[in-house]
Amino acid sequence: MDLLIDNSYSLGGTLHFDLSNRVPAKLATDSNVRHLSWIYTDPMIRSLWDSVYQSMFSHAVKSSPYNPSATLKKGVPLTIDLPPLGPIEMHTRGVQFIDYVLVKEIIAIGGFQHPSNEILFWHPSKKRREWSSGDKTIRMIPGSKNTDYVLNDQSDNAKEDSNQDILETSPTIMRFANYPVVETRRSSVRQSNTGNEVIVSTGRGGKHAAAASEEVSTQDSMVGGDTLPIDFQTLETIPASDAIGLEPFFQMIELLKQTFPVKVRMSVVRVPPGKRFSVCMNGSRRTCAIVQVTTGIMTSYIIEVARPDDWSISTLILRPRNQLSFRIIERNIKQLLDGLVQKGGHWDQSVLNQCDVMNIEKLKHYQSDTIREWATRLAGKLMS
Repeated sequence: MDLLIDNSYSLGGTLHFDLSNRVPAKLATDSNVRHLSWIYTDPMIRSLWDSVYQSMFSHAVKSSPYNPSATLKKGVPLTIDLPPLGPIEMHTRGVQFIDYVLVKEIIAIGGFQHPSNEILFWHPSKKRREWSSGDKTIRMIPGSKNTDYVLNDQSDNAKEDSNQDILETSPTIMRFANYPVVETRRSSVRQSNTGNEVIVSTGRGGKHAAAASEEVSTQDSMVGGDTLPIDFQTLETIPASDAIGLEPFFQMIELLKQTFPVKVRMSVVRVPPGKRFSVCMNGSRRTCAIVQVTTGIMTSYIIEVARPDDWSISTLILRPRNQLSFRIIERNIKQLLDGLVQKGGHWDQSVLNQCDVMNIEKLKHYQSDTIREWATRLAGKLMS
């Protein structure tokens, strides 16, 4: 859910709700925005949504504590913790027998209260169209219209599938008691010419040349779509969607990129297995974000351990003392993570001392910090 939402906040009684580019343009509709914002902002409904994953992971950990993924591959029955929702209306298709009704399909459901009465939503596909009387330029491209991609795991680019397939299904109708008004924020402009069509043979036109190929990697692109991954050789990276408990950290790094003159690469890994700390209380495998931050000529590394359970552990900031090969840096990071797990979820000071090729500094978490204050404190450490 968090990876579908770029930003969400209330201002002057209006909910500002920004969808990410992971949401297909065809699904960025008013009705879906009402539905997603209801799940995202209503604490009771959000807990219902999260209970599905928590129950699934908990079941997997109980069945196979040291290899929960094995249970997940076999399949886990889905269950939910249903909160007291109050009176609701349902139109169903079913069969009645005496005092019992077997519900085969829920056709419509209503009576829910949305936390907001007005929603201003945004999606990358929503652009303000401006018309002009200029000629429409058309470039004829021979050959296939499909772009060729060359697989190269050393590439800095990951292919974003922005045109996902959509399975059309009969919708379940949902009605809110207060039915919030949805307006679309269109911050960018799409130019459209209405004149005569003019065919050209040079220039970019509306498409790249069909013969052109682009190198892409299989690494998962991070939150925001433009944060490149770190080219690890021995550490196994995982998709950002598996990084449960790192969502506030991703928001902070995104703000750091926008506010300060830094270049950022980021990857997510799982902490080593073998200890209770390796698995969170909700049954999910604990993850860790590793961020490479370059300020001017200095490159630092940030290690942030996921804390969905509010585990007390500081952020590590690593600064290589000299020009080190990336292989040595990666080996030291792996050594620190191994020591973290063996110490039961705390940074092992003896292991920190062994990594003498880098200056290591800890940055504490404060519950009173806003995302911006957190980013400012981190930037102060990186640029000092």
